[in-house]
Amino acid sequence: MNRSNREIKIVGGGLAGLALGIALRRRDTPVALYEAGNYPRHKVCGEYIAGLSPSIIESLGIGDLLADANPQSSLTWFCNGKAFRSDRLRYPALGISRYRLDERMADRFEALGGRMELGQRIQAPVSGENTEGWVWAYGRRKTKSDWIGLKVNCRSLSLANGLEMHLGNQAYAGACALESGRVNVCGLFRARKTPRENGRIPLLEYLKTCGFEAFAKRVEAGDPDIRSHCGVSAISFGVAPAPANSIHIGDSYATIPPFTGAGMTMSFEGAIAALSPIIEYSKGHCSWENACRNTRRRQSEIFRARLAFARILHPFLYGKAGQSVFRAFSASKLLPFSFLIGILHKRRSA
Repeated sequence: MNRSNREIKIVGGGLAGLALGIALRRRDTPVALYEAGNYPRHKVCGEYIAGLSPSIIESLGIGDLLADANPQSSLTWFCNGKAFRSDRLRYPALGISRYRLDERMADRFEALGGRMELGQRIQAPVSGENTEGWVWAYGRRKTKSDWIGLKVNCRSLSLANGLEMHLGNQAYAGACALESGRVNVCGLFRARKTPRENGRIPLLEYLKTCGFEAFAKRVEAGDPDIRSHCGVSAISFGVAPAPANSIHIGDSYATIPPFTGAGMTMSFEGAIAALSPIIEYSKGHCSWENACRNTRRRQSEIFRARLAFARILHPFLYGKAGQSVFRAFSASKLLPFSFLIGILHKRRSA
């Protein structure tokens, strides 16, 4: 290792932080990573990677970690338990659990000589604070929002296709086939009171309360693993405000609505956007201010169109009026859905 290189400190050991840490260590950059939790762990996530280009996978050096991911090429839409639209994805989406992938990436980071500090919760930076050399990848920032996310893995849930999207009352939910025959079920809901019974899975109660009765029955019959159930509250979408002299990647930079299937992909792409500027800083070839500015510029170029399209489409998926419009346009062939999916899942090179 070149001892003259400045050490980079990454806060957050999710996909974005681990991907950046692995990529930096592969390029002989010293890295310390601070993670509040432990591995393996379940995370609220759609658990499929859509539109990630082979060149980014190669640049990150994680191809072998995705070798057993479950490729999915089709998506079926449901409302009131009935399918109303099917689409072919231009590129297969890769279904893989965060429980497995995060642990694999953490092991790879340490095998490459990265320093991992678990159980370390570090506060987010504030404006004017000196955070030179620190990268913030600690996940979604909580704000005033009544959106909550819930997920569970099922051991034997049968799907119409590899990917399903279900529309409900102020809610939508998706299902994706993972590795080893498991299926991830993940939903976004407006917070509300639901019946609580001992031993019951909250996701099932939300599905039943929000108009997903038929889907809830399938999930319940699919042997849900209560150990995999998890939730997150106060979710907001779009680019989060951040101090100008800081680098944020992954959900710490921006959170995209989950129907896009782009969240995991954006974590990897965010790592790539920050990689070159951070290496230049570590080697002493540019200032931290320039590294921050160049990273933000690259992130804007990569994510601007995707976030804008997601912001437009999001309201059409969770409310009755928007869903009626969505379904009407879908049935009349007037909705350029393949084009929109192409924008969201467009492969971008490293």
